Amino acid sequence: MKNLIILPLILLSVSAFADSRITLGERIILGSVGQTTDESEDSETGFTVESSALGFGASFYNFTEESLYLGASLTQYSGDLDICGALLCISPEGCPDKARLSGDSTATTLTGEIGRDFDKWTPFIGASFASTKLNLRGESESDKEWNFLAGVWLEMRPFKLRGTVYSLDDSDNRTISGGMLFPMTDNIIIGADFGVLLDSDKDGFSFSLQIGRIF
Repeated sequence: MKNLIILPLILLSVSAFADSRITLGERIILGSVGQTTDESEDSETGFTVESSALGFGASFYNFTEESLYLGASLTQYSGDLDICGALLCISPEGCPDKARLSGDSTATTLTGEIGRDFDKWTPFIGASFASTKLNLRGESESDKEWNFLAGVWLEMRPFKLRGTVYSLDDSDNRTISGGMLFPMTDNIIIGADFGVLLDSDKDGFSFSLQIGRIF
């Protein structure tokens, strides 16, 4: 069912880009680099999971004056993963090597958004598909997940401000993020985005820097 929601969003975004010469508004293409960090503890098993990842991505935003807004993005992050047996960590310096499992993870996320431009405000909803691969002790494990998101763009010239809530249907991984875009010239635009997990049992933070073009 979720496949039927996100695929039309992506196709609409591509179609909007193809028809950009006959619409009024702004089309923005961005490349980005970023970092994510996460830390969580399972109270039942006493294990702590820590991860840190670096990645890159690309985004496309199509703003049409007083009409349809469409957005799409693709990101990939990879980094290290540590699992520590907290009950065995008797050393004041943390986990001894024998109580720690180390590995690596790779996450690829595809996102589609659709909304409506109301002059300065552009509310939107969307869906994302994430594919994650974990390598631990020579064994690989894959996971695929769909989630929903909602947010709003606010234009305060020369800035475009963005607020988004991700994983609306998953309270354990629900994230709030804020970002902004700033045009350096008529064609070049830069931006930044940061996010935090809302779950009180987890610590999570993400940050990215962006640069691209306005069409």
